[in-house]
Amino acid sequence: LRRGQELRLTCVAKKGTAKEHAKWSPVAAVAFEYDPHNRLRHSNFWQENVGSNLAEEWPIGPNGQLEDPPNPDEPFDYNAKPSRFYFTVEGTGVMDPKDVVVMALKLLQAKVALIKMLLGQIRETDG
Repeated sequence: LRRGQELRLTCVAKKGTAKEHAKWSPVAAVAFEYDPHNRLRHSNFWQENVGSNLAEEWPIGPNGQLEDPPNPDEPFDYNAKPSRFYFTVEGTGVMDPKDVVVMALKLLQAKVALIKMLLGQIRETDG
């Protein structure tokens, strides 16, 4: 603007949620992993160079260093289920990712408590 010029405008602030539009989401990306060593064999890894070492083409990530590597001699457990889940949350800078996760868990806990209460009321009325 030049000296002596001015703008006249009207602004509207709207509060929203990420369900309506992504611009209100404090999270840019979320990733999860539950089996870094592929013990459950849910992933099939391809090899570019046939005969190459699978471990060289598919190195273990940082989450795999938090778990003991599998013993190659132990038999496959068909009833095994994942017991650890690793989440990575990347924020947009609006909130700290840790705060986003804590708030999301609190909201989830409140929703589960509401469902539990309503189911209890239904059970009382059905008697």
